[in-house]
Amino acid sequence: MATKKIATMICSLLLMSHFVHGQTESECKFVFANYDSIALLIQKNGTLAEFGFQQHATYYYFDIYFETPDKLLQKHQVSLRMRIQFRPGTKDSLNYTFQLKTEMSYPGAPRLEMEESELYYYKLNHHGEEVALQQVLQSFQEEAKKTNPDFTKHHEVISMWFKQKAGAPIAPFQGLCFLFPIVFTEQVIGTLRPICYGSTKRTRAHIYLNESLSRYAGIRNKERALNEIPDFFLNRRSMIWLMELSLDQAEFHSIEPNGKTCGFSELEVESKFDETSLKQGNILAFFAETLLQYFKADEEIRSKFKQVMDCLGE
Repeated sequence: MATKKIATMICSLLLMSHFVHGQTESECKFVFANYDSIALLIQKNGTLAEFGFQQHATYYYFDIYFETPDKLLQKHQVSLRMRIQFRPGTKDSLNYTFQLKTEMSYPGAPRLEMEESELYYYKLNHHGEEVALQQVLQSFQEEAKKTNPDFTKHHEVISMWFKQKAGAPIAPFQGLCFLFPIVFTEQVIGTLRPICYGSTKRTRAHIYLNESLSRYAGIRNKERALNEIPDFFLNRRSMIWLMELSLDQAEFHSIEPNGKTCGFSELEVESKFDETSLKQGNILAFFAETLLQYFKADEEIRSKFKQVMDCLGE
């Protein structure tokens, strides 16, 4: 089965919104002709012009994306996913999250994220038995490892959870109702069901500037407590912790039996420096310009969900 490979760089700056569990995300995306080159640069802790890279962690994710029978999420430019996060070496290494995210309408446009991060609280009644949602997700992940997975049972149970919880004060549901109150009624939310699933390996790295070499000599690190500063920078105070990088390598599959497979890779960066010392747009624009200079790239505004749907032909 042919696999479509997409390599994407996302310049991401997270901003707080007025939602209790939400935030907006401003992004600029690029599709690279040669993903392997930038992956090698990061893995070797290399440098690119004035930017240095220091890899520090590897995480693993399992995602399930959802949709209504009429594809209303795609029509309204939003995505909805549940994720199992495994982060070796962290305090809470295993987590379950449920997230709503809007699409970008143009390069650099802000995106809304609303996330429910305590899925262990949720249970559902399935044929008279109480079932924990996270156990259903774990079982789904185990089934996905099989050569010919059968998600019939999981599809039924997860769809039942949406029906039972459609009116509950769950952040992604509240986001849908706030953004599209006429479209996403409790009845419509109850029709959501799994549409695709996939596994992701995420490489995490710091991006830094050496203050003495940078054209941005005035840029400063944020004031942080010592326990909030990564170990790499504790004894390297002349270096500026500029951005945090995530390099994803993912493979997604249609939920349908013998459905299509879509493989792609994605790179995301988040600002970490003191934005008052320099206009954030300048440094992020220069970083993007540097990548364009060293790697062939095209601009991309689609989210991961949109890329997967386009690839799978959903």
